Amino acid sequence: MNIKTIELTSFRGYEQLALSFEKGLNVLVGENGAGKTNLAEAISFLSLARSFRTNDDKELKKEGAPFAKLTGRFNAAKKNLQVEMILSSKGKKIRINGHDVQKLSELVSQCHVITFQPKDTFLFDYAPSERRRVMNVEISRKSPQYLSDLNRYEKILMERNNLLKAEHVNFMQLEVLTDLLIDISERLEQKRQAFFQELEPALQEVYRRISLTPKPITLKYQAYVPLQNFKEHAKEAFSKALESDLRYRMTTIGSHRVDFTCELNGREISSSGSQGEKRLVALMLKLAFYQMVKEEDNKPILILDDVLSELDEEHQRNLLHEVAKYEQVILTTTDWKKEEKATIYDVVHHKVTRRNTYGR
Repeated sequence: MNIKTIELTSFRGYEQLALSFEKGLNVLVGENGAGKTNLAEAISFLSLARSFRTNDDKELKKEGAPFAKLTGRFNAAKKNLQVEMILSSKGKKIRINGHDVQKLSELVSQCHVITFQPKDTFLFDYAPSERRRVMNVEISRKSPQYLSDLNRYEKILMERNNLLKAEHVNFMQLEVLTDLLIDISERLEQKRQAFFQELEPALQEVYRRISLTPKPITLKYQAYVPLQNFKEHAKEAFSKALESDLRYRMTTIGSHRVDFTCELNGREISSSGSQGEKRLVALMLKLAFYQMVKEEDNKPILILDDVLSELDEEHQRNLLHEVAKYEQVILTTTDWKKEEKATIYDVVHHKVTRRNTYGR
């Protein structure tokens, strides 16, 4: 898929913007604070209805504005797709092709954008919750049912945690909620393990093409119980964890506490990898997500925010050679002196000017 045009009203520092994009590589060039990342954020927001920079939608409105409006026109799977979002004091309103969206799954299943930003270089240093977030977003793209199950799981988890905080715990109700969690958890774990089985070879292939010194690389999904005979193992695990749950007044095991790691040359990257290796593998993981989408006319848009500053010249060259084959890439940078064919946009004080030439 690709984004053809974007229109912004009172979004971040943009009072008004109307801009068109091309297929292939689109490069936003400007100083720090000029508005490059805000524009990349807007494109990503149109696909997920959440920012990759803040959890507070109020921060997205230009200061003093009563509302912010974003409109993106996409070509997805040979269909035209118009996504419109309005952020106001009343909340967030989403429309696709003129129709109100009731479920987030309606959006994420149709509009796919993969974003890599500087903070993603620390993916394997962050707490497991951040890695779960990345995993959940990508699986939800592939399976709206997964997103529905995940939302249901989180609601039941909240009920169970509230029950554990009660002065007198109703153990019959606790058992009912535990069984519901296990039922949904089995479906989540099936999707997750299938996802990692597909992701690992995609990661290995991308890593081989871009790394200067490729090493054996594997992913390890750390499930809380085996998938085989799942319900039996899960019930036993929850039974053993009951004492801890009651002591800490929260659910201490389950699908909300799993993690995944990466091993490079047989060693876990989070504890043994250099910062350069962690940075490169985190980037390769995002490119592997792109490779997992098999339908050529539905490939995601790839956003690379300030990624070149994180790489040396050789890795930059290999990366640009790799993404030159992609349907559409939005890349932000403070400087552009590359020879690769690209559509260049100069961004100055939240004003965007498109150059008439390709390359330098």
